[in-house]
Amino acid sequence: MEPEELRSMILDTYTVSKEARDYMEYWLEPDPEALFIRYEQKVKGVFFTSGGKLKPKPKLAEAKKMMKAFAAISSDPRSISAMMIRYPEIIIEWIQSSWKIHKYAEPAINNIVAAREYVEAAGLEEEFADRLKRLAAAEKNLERYV
Repeated sequence: MEPEELRSMILDTYTVSKEARDYMEYWLEPDPEALFIRYEQKVKGVFFTSGGKLKPKPKLAEAKKMMKAFAAISSDPRSISAMMIRYPEIIIEWIQSSWKIHKYAEPAINNIVAAREYVEAAGLEEEFADRLKRLAAAEKNLERYV
């Protein structure tokens, strides 16, 4: 591919795809903490309004898409582990506030398991031990509703 063709393709991709734009902008000026906070707020926005009120029907597919985008951009196992733990924490926070346990217990448990497996595969259990312990207790409580 010629350099001009490559430039054109990159510009087209940047213009058309928000995910590609986020990826390119992050890698031009990497700021892992800002990236984490931005995606944490996006995921939280699926469950809560900007004013902190509950959304009646969170779209889990939308949150999952944001989680995948974060993992694709970050590529840091510690940041991804922290986000994978934060996601079920947000779901649990929403469940506790909304009392819609039956419908959302299974997705919460599935995400707790996924977070635990990812952290273990990355060898970061010790670093995230306290949060994983809290999630394990929440998982045990949620299992009654599945």
